[in-house]
Amino acid sequence: MDVARCGRRNVVCEFRVRHDDKTRRHPSERLDRRRHSASDAFVRRRAELFFYHFVYPHDQAEPMTTAAASYWQKFLQRRGCTSDKRCAGEMCFEAEGFFGDELLALVLAGKKTAFFSSYASYIIDNEDLPATGEMYVVLDRSGSPRCIIELTSVRIVPFCEVTHEMVIAEGEDESLETWHEKEKGYLEDEGEIVGFAFAEDIKLVFHEFRIVD
Repeated sequence: MDVARCGRRNVVCEFRVRHDDKTRRHPSERLDRRRHSASDAFVRRRAELFFYHFVYPHDQAEPMTTAAASYWQKFLQRRGCTSDKRCAGEMCFEAEGFFGDELLALVLAGKKTAFFSSYASYIIDNEDLPATGEMYVVLDRSGSPRCIIELTSVRIVPFCEVTHEMVIAEGEDESLETWHEKEKGYLEDEGEIVGFAFAEDIKLVFHEFRIVD
């Protein structure tokens, strides 16, 4: 199993994802892999952050980490679900080289319930969008499971039509103006690597999620 690492601003996502027939990046990779555009670390790690792929086909699936698998099974037991119900993967919001679990704290506090990613990268990679209902075990920086999230909505929205409410749901900027400025930089940097050009009407994927455990 390949473990993908991706960055945006000061966050790296690590994840392991199960798929039946498809090879697909984790939905948060396209958001998080752009965050290092605001730091020197992004320049040094561009190739690593942008060109990681992972393959996790069902017929070759490897188990999740012991801690995450145990957390998932206990969740299923509490829900009265059968043990064969599959988790979409593991996710860690925090970056190597930074301290604390700041974004995880936002998630656990209910202040971060969404993230954006570029639609163009899905087209270029010939990959399907993530699906509503997918669930992920969220890990802290030490690798300990902290919660399970479920994607509640996955929709396409042009950059110029992103609303203040969406920005607040993402939980990392307080104003639409600040978000516009930062996001434009992230998209321009990602486009240089992946192969698309920024435009005011460029399509983004807006992922919303909720904590289910």
